[in-house]
Amino acid sequence: MKKLIVLLFALLIASLMFAIPLADSLLVSGKVLLDSVGMANVNIAGVTTDAEGKFSVMIPAGIDTALTPTYKQFLFEPSFYQITSTDTAVDSLLFTAYRQVKKVIIISGQSNAEHCGDLKYFIEDTVDNHIPYYLAYSNGEFGLSTLGLLTKFGYSENYCDGYNKGFGLEMLLARTLYKKYTDSLAVIKAPFSGTSLEEDWKPDGSTWEWFTEKHDNAVELYRNKGYEPEYIGFFWFQGESDEFPLGASHYPANLRIFVDRIRARFPNSSEADNLPFICVQINWNPDSPYEDPIRAAQRDIVNQREDCACVDIDDCSPYRYSKHNTHFSGGALNRIGFKMAAQYMEMLGTPLDSNVNILVNMDEMLDTTIVLHCEGDTTFDHVMTDLEYEFPAKIGDQFTFSLRLDSDTYNYSPATRSTPFAYPQLALTDPSFTFNVNKVVAIEDYSEDMDYVLMNAYPNPFNPITSINFQLPAFRDVKLSIYDVLGREIATLVDMPMETGIYQVDWHAGDNPSGLYIAKLQAGGEVIFQKLTLLK
Repeated sequence: MKKLIVLLFALLIASLMFAIPLADSLLVSGKVLLDSVGMANVNIAGVTTDAEGKFSVMIPAGIDTALTPTYKQFLFEPSFYQITSTDTAVDSLLFTAYRQVKKVIIISGQSNAEHCGDLKYFIEDTVDNHIPYYLAYSNGEFGLSTLGLLTKFGYSENYCDGYNKGFGLEMLLARTLYKKYTDSLAVIKAPFSGTSLEEDWKPDGSTWEWFTEKHDNAVELYRNKGYEPEYIGFFWFQGESDEFPLGASHYPANLRIFVDRIRARFPNSSEADNLPFICVQINWNPDSPYEDPIRAAQRDIVNQREDCACVDIDDCSPYRYSKHNTHFSGGALNRIGFKMAAQYMEMLGTPLDSNVNILVNMDEMLDTTIVLHCEGDTTFDHVMTDLEYEFPAKIGDQFTFSLRLDSDTYNYSPATRSTPFAYPQLALTDPSFTFNVNKVVAIEDYSEDMDYVLMNAYPNPFNPITSINFQLPAFRDVKLSIYDVLGREIATLVDMPMETGIYQVDWHAGDNPSGLYIAKLQAGGEVIFQKLTLLK
């Protein structure tokens, strides 16, 4: 009997140990709500909320701990709860989830709008990776991703290089609007090949039904990701398929009605009074008797509805793949995208600032003439009377800049600066290009019988490589290191005994951010420093 009592007592103690948190841990519980409903799968301190949004988590007691919820791109209010070392019981914590607002532009129409540019224009590591895209078109629905190679959707590069296989005019359209909307911009693209306003895009037409279904799918994907779509513009590339008697004669009325229907479906969140509607004026078959009425209706939409515009793309006709369609090369698609973006910004009363700034950095006042030479979509020579020169240019134009100096005493770097179609993020937000001009001082110009250590660097400022030259008057133990402005050693270029002589060591700084760095040369008992400026 006594043994039984002892056993029961031991079982009681064990059950209490499992039922009550240990003294060195604290039980924290609460709930996460989304749209006033419990939100599942939110991660909080390594546990996830259940189907009702509830969570319970054990954290160390007596230690300040921040509980931060995370789930996809959702935001939370509060963003975290601070549990202090004196807390002994924490329950009924409440987090509320919110979606990030995304300013959505919609691209639609027929196959002109769905056409894909040349593969070389899909450049990764640009602003494209900051813009979520939804893509659907005649041959499929690819869902939500970021722009770039369609290999992100599981397709090969050969597939992407084919005809009508993905991204087109929206590439530079979105890249250009990113300058205004930055990371709040998003894209929905849903065109359908060979479709007319007269038949397919009517309220009961098959393409309109397809389009609204894809839009609903896009909204669901965006919202599930943690984004809340708000619409700021509709971009329309269509017209060829209405080149028949009824299609052409009804096109003016059909286009007006279509604008009204688009605006009824997509609430306006732009800075304009109405959702901006921008169409492209087609130039397909000038011999067709039906093309002129369609072109006229597209031009006239600006007079028929407020906050509408038509973009003339006749100058892109030489870049068509064939006279039988208005499908363009990648370069022309970029130009069309820019034209639409520029028209959109003009409509909002904030024209694009697409000036290019050329900056010249000098290590001293120069007694030479500096001429800026530009080749590309614009060609000119400009004498740099100041250290900065600005000239108007379209985002999407191509230029190559270089300098011409009338003296061999000076040199400059880099040899050229070029602007590609696909700007990187920095160029979109600050289109400036810098040249560094330095006096040419070769280390060989110094006396070989000098009795002290010498060091210099060229070019300086530099991007991304500079050559550090140093001369040793005698055999020394040498260490050459690079430090950041916080005094942290970030690179060791030389650490060895070295004979008398002249040496050159290159520092490749491509993985480091722009800024000031210090080169430190220790040679025996001598220590010298050289400031280095990395400009990207």
